[in-house]
Formats: sequence, structure tokens, C-alpha cells
Amino acid sequence: FNKYETAPNVINKDKFHQINWKGKHVIFDVHGKHDNSKVTPNIPVRVKIAASQCVQNNIPAFTNACAKYIGGLRHFTNSSKTMKHEKQNKYFTTFRNPIATIISWIHYESPGLGTNKEKLSETLLTTDKCARAAANMALVHRMVTEILPGLGYQIYPLYFDEMRLYPHEFVRKFAAQLELTIDENIVRKVVEQTSPEHMKAIQEDLKHAGEHYSGLSQNGKNSRKVRSADVRGYLKELTPEALKKCMKDAAFHLPPALKERYGFV
Repeated sequence: FNKYETAPNVINKDKFHQINWKGKHVIFDVHGKHDNSKVTPNIPVRVKIAASQCVQNNIPAFTNACAKYIGGLRHFTNSSKTMKHEKQNKYFTTFRNPIATIISWIHYESPGLGTNKEKLSETLLTTDKCARAAANMALVHRMVTEILPGLGYQIYPLYFDEMRLYPHEFVRKFAAQLELTIDENIVRKVVEQTSPEHMKAIQEDLKHAGEHYSGLSQNGKNSRKVRSADVRGYLKELTPEALKKCMKDAAFHLPPALKERYGFV
């Protein structure tokens, strides 16, 4: 949207996911992965530490017993001197099935491991990666549903499954939340240009042209790296034993609303 006068003003371009828009402070928490201390409130970093402690102590992450490990988060989120009009601040955060999330991250970081079903399953069977992913999501969910609203934030959860299954509706809704008025041609172009199918086509075109491209199952961190982008694709990537363990871990840590959404009840 940066070609239009009504575009949001990006105040930090170094992946801090922070913009000013119409005098409002807007935060984008993308997969809970940004970890730069200049992002305020920096929820992902804070909850990652607490989630690890709750997993180690076998405490369900959605409970009060786990929340105590978060510590001074309330003070942290309210401490920025740069924030204006606090009651109008917006916080966008994405949620995705935690099992799909951790598998996607393994593919991203270690493509050789992720493409081997047996090795991937063994990794998840012998580590607490699924539990940590679920615990982290549970704590982020608690922060954005219970803490941030009391600090003046409007919360806008974004769901990966809705983005994949209903992309046009997702873009329209997202634009409305940002108070952007966009016509259907722009909606269509956004969906086309950001679709996994389009990104895969780019990967294939570059491969055929003999150009190096860090795409599917290759080393590198190109932003267009994409695999199946299938909402339930993770069900086919693990052995029954590994899937059972990860689902059990997710059910243990997620709050009821997310357990129901992802079928871990």
C-alpha cells in the first residue's frame, strides 16, 4: 500500500513489525518469532522464557501457576515513552496449529531433517519441541486476551487456517481492521501475489532459469520459501507415535478455546 497517500507509515523497516497508522500504534506479532528488544510490547521474547519454565516443570501453560513465570510483563508493556493515544493502540498476532508451526520451523531451519519423516518424528519424540510450541502459544494467547486489553490495546487475532482457506475474506477483514479502504482489484492482487502457489511458481521459474534460489527443502532463509501451506498437512508428516505425543502435549498446554479450534479435545 506504500504507493498511496493513505498508506501506513512504517516507522521501523528492520523487521520490527511496528508501524504508526492514523496516529495509532500498531504491533504485528508474526508467528511469535520477532525477538528484537526495540519492539514494544515484545510479547514473544517474554513468553518464550516463561513457556520453557512451565514445560520443564510440567505445568499447563494456560494456568495461573504458569502465568507467574511471566513476571513483570505488565510493567514492560506499559513502559514505552514513544506510544501515543494508548486506548487506540492495536496489537495483531497470528495463531497457527502449534504442531504445524514447529514442523514448519524445523523445515525452515533444517530442511534436510524436515524432509525425512522418520528423522522428523524421532526429533519430536525425543525432545520437548511440541510442548514448547504449544506452551508458547498458550501464553501469547493469555497475554493478548487478558493483559493487553487492560493496557489499552485493541486485539486482532489472525489465524493461519482462515488466511489459507478464505484468503479474500481474510484480506478484506485485515484491511478493515487497519481502517484501509481497498477495492476488489487490490484484494485480488494481494491474494495472488502472496499465495503459496504464486511463491512456488517463482521458485520453479528461477530453478528452470538456472538461478540459485533458497526455496523448498534448500538451505537459506529466503522469505518466499514455501512448502505445502496445507492447514492439516502436518498429519501426513509424522509417524502415528510422534503425532500422538505432539497432540497430547498440545492438549496439555493450550487453553480450551485453542484446543477446540485445533481439535485437541
